[in-house]
Amino acid sequence: MKQLVPQIVLGLWIYIRNFFLRKIILSEFSSVEIVKLNMLKLLHKMVIALTISLTLLSSGAFAQPEGGDAVHANLESISLVEFIKFVGRYTGRNIVFNKGSLPGTHVSIYAGESLTEPELMAVFQQVLSGAGFYAVTRDNVTYILPARDAKLISPDIKSDSSGGSGEEIVTSVFQLAGKMSPDKVTALLKPFASQIGQVTAVPMADAVLIRDLQSNVDKMRKLLGIVRKVGAGQSTVLVDLQKTNAKSVASKLDSFYKKLSAVGKVGTSPVIEPIEWANSILVSGSEDQLTTIRSLISKLDKVSESYSKLKVYRLHNIEAVVAGDVLKSLVTGGGIPTAEGSSVGGGGSAKASTKSVSAGANAEGGVQVSADESTNTLIVMADAGQIPQIDKFVEQLDQAQDQVYIEALVLETTLSNSKDFGVEWQGAVKVGGGVSTFGYTKTKDSNMPGYAANPSNMPGGFSMGILGDLISYGGKSYPSIGALVNFTKASSDFNLISAPQIMTLDNSEAEVFIGENRPFKTGESTTTGGSLVNTYSYKDVGIKLNVKPHINREDGLVKLEVYQTYNTVSTSAGSSDLPVTNDRTTKTTVILADGSIMVIGGLIQSDQNRGQSAVPYLSDLPLLGWLFKTQSRSGKKQTLMVFLSARIIKTTEQLEAISQAKMDKYRTQRKRFNGFIEKEFNTYKNNDVPKAEPEASSTQSDG
Repeated sequence: MKQLVPQIVLGLWIYIRNFFLRKIILSEFSSVEIVKLNMLKLLHKMVIALTISLTLLSSGAFAQPEGGDAVHANLESISLVEFIKFVGRYTGRNIVFNKGSLPGTHVSIYAGESLTEPELMAVFQQVLSGAGFYAVTRDNVTYILPARDAKLISPDIKSDSSGGSGEEIVTSVFQLAGKMSPDKVTALLKPFASQIGQVTAVPMADAVLIRDLQSNVDKMRKLLGIVRKVGAGQSTVLVDLQKTNAKSVASKLDSFYKKLSAVGKVGTSPVIEPIEWANSILVSGSEDQLTTIRSLISKLDKVSESYSKLKVYRLHNIEAVVAGDVLKSLVTGGGIPTAEGSSVGGGGSAKASTKSVSAGANAEGGVQVSADESTNTLIVMADAGQIPQIDKFVEQLDQAQDQVYIEALVLETTLSNSKDFGVEWQGAVKVGGGVSTFGYTKTKDSNMPGYAANPSNMPGGFSMGILGDLISYGGKSYPSIGALVNFTKASSDFNLISAPQIMTLDNSEAEVFIGENRPFKTGESTTTGGSLVNTYSYKDVGIKLNVKPHINREDGLVKLEVYQTYNTVSTSAGSSDLPVTNDRTTKTTVILADGSIMVIGGLIQSDQNRGQSAVPYLSDLPLLGWLFKTQSRSGKKQTLMVFLSARIIKTTEQLEAISQAKMDKYRTQRKRFNGFIEKEFNTYKNNDVPKAEPEASSTQSDG
């Protein structure tokens, strides 16, 4: 009979509430924005609410649906209406709300880790409660109602087992089985009820009646499960903690009493259970034990600093994302030990970040790390005992990097030897009013015509010219026949290809490219109309230098990773459409002292050529054949040498000194060039420009 009393009372109470519920819905949602709504189903359920309530009470609660896939929610300053729509789209819930009654609140959420559906709904409920609203779910429809109206929603009646979604308003009856007074249990649970929740003692049934959101009812059910373990005659208190973590303190107290019990100092140990979601400790025992434990908790709450703290590091030298990755790997590898039993909260709102990293965040405790690229800040949430270690780590990581000033000199040394021996014959005869040439010269590279016309054009070195007198033959006059024996030797020394200079940070790669991007024909095709279409690819041709320095601060050394390429287009290529490139590459790693110079290589290219130009048959005559032929031999060696110099720049004074020296050198060269131009112009003006003739004066006589 006692068990039927609360059922009858609740059934009548729900029936009366249903009458007012219809009026609330009609008035509250007169102009509503409906995500999805099935009103007919809702009214049908309202009519049979009493039947459903009694059925649920007798058959037990249904299972709570599992959360879906996780979502990474980073929202910045969106309206409450948009936030409700976001939750509806993600969860697939039918949400009904009055847009006009919602405040103009803006929501910013930063989640270091992905949120499951239950976690997102918990955040959703907290945001709404802060605005004075609650999300109440009935019959697969979620209503956004003010707190005063949410209290009037008829709840489902459930037994003391959990079930349903966290936003449903439910009424549960918990039997105490005579172990605790319903009034004491009610006083214990009331602090955990929400604004729309109610906790009522039912002494006649030795039970407590809880009406609240399903999520809160589940928490209180777990708390009652602990209370039921308490022995008869023991008192129970709930101690809130301000600075310390409940699980950590409870673990220390439990270990302390286990040691006392092992040596026989205490008889029955008290029950010490942490309530993590409330950061409180539930203690059951004798009055003396409760007094002692309160004193111990008070001391631990002052001394211990393991409660999670949020700290923002504004970085000046290193990128926040890079620092976050390094800190993440350090925490994951155990470099920063996690305090015993620490936990990190996942709620709250913060400014949205472009990129984020998280490390060690779990139910058992850890460190959460987030990086904000826009402000280059590192956001860390960790136990207070870990913060000093993280401070030192971030300080060391955010050190200013030294710079390296790298100068390179790329030289090409060429040694070419050419030997030409032979005789070139050429003459000319007057034909009519003109002159026609005859005789023999080399078919290629012959300078004979110019030498015959002007002997002063003959090159230096060992040159001999033979010029004869005029010859008359057959009544015609011929000019002299020129015979030139060449035996020349030419050599060239250095060709400065490039002298790049670049400044870069330690451990950062720098690249210099001097050249052009040339097209190379890769194929051709014919269109349907018969047009020829060529395809090209582009390739860098020139000199490219890649250098990555690594500074050894203790020894003043610099390790350079060097990759240098030098590409030129071969002049001997047969077709301009299909050019050939000469590629020379150097890849090496060297170590040199600060400010020193080192040559890192010599790429040698050697060419040998032989050639002969001759008059057929006549060049084969013994001895005299040399008068009708020329043989040539040429040799060419090219050596590409790269010189490197590296200077470590530690201070701004060193940087300013280098910059000033380069500016002074530039000004000197410009001044010298301007002086040269002015001197040449003055010489030209004084010597080559003809002076103006004075105008002749004329007189006119009269008469």
